[in-house]
Amino acid sequence: MQRDLLQTYVYFTVSAGFLLASVWTLIDAITYLPTDAQCVQKMFSWSPVNHIIEYEWTMFPKFGFLAHSTWFDAAVPDREAAWEELLPNWVRPPGKTDNVLALPEVFVQLECLNLLRLHAQSDETDSGHLPSFRGREGDVYHRLEQCFDRLRTAVLCWSDIAPVLQEYEDDNLHTHVVKYDFATKHKCRNFPAIRAWTLANGVQGVQMNNAWWGGFA
Repeated sequence: MQRDLLQTYVYFTVSAGFLLASVWTLIDAITYLPTDAQCVQKMFSWSPVNHIIEYEWTMFPKFGFLAHSTWFDAAVPDREAAWEELLPNWVRPPGKTDNVLALPEVFVQLECLNLLRLHAQSDETDSGHLPSFRGREGDVYHRLEQCFDRLRTAVLCWSDIAPVLQEYEDDNLHTHVVKYDFATKHKCRNFPAIRAWTLANGVQGVQMNNAWWGGFA
């Protein structure tokens, strides 16, 4: 009789343990949220920067029609300083002969954007000393075309689906004016952290100038 009671107690204890473990596993599975780094590893191709990726909720500026951009419409010295602050410049000499040069693509895209800006503002800024503006006019045009298509491809790749609201407003000159609210909410990667990592792990002695390293087109 005592043996039967002991077996019953053991079976009950084991069953209760399995039940509790199952409930805990179910709750953990329902409430578990992967980290940003884990999501990046699953969703994007490998990069040495993957482990520092963080996300933060950000409201885009309204981008009004008459708004002025520091990176496009500021005074020339302030404008150039803003781009120099945005883009990394120098990196450390490679310690091994089999090392290869690489860069997070966001900076290549920013350099492409900067190249298009410099070309649009060529009447204000002399960029002839930059590697990307050397060569024949056709060479410069092909670099611009390449940059345009790379940026177009990147925009299509991300395919931002945040809704941009269309509004009707009255102002002093017009009635029922169509306006767009570009102040959309996005969860953005922490760009300052990516820039800091790039500056800390770069290769000194190599200068990235308008996306054409060392003058290569």
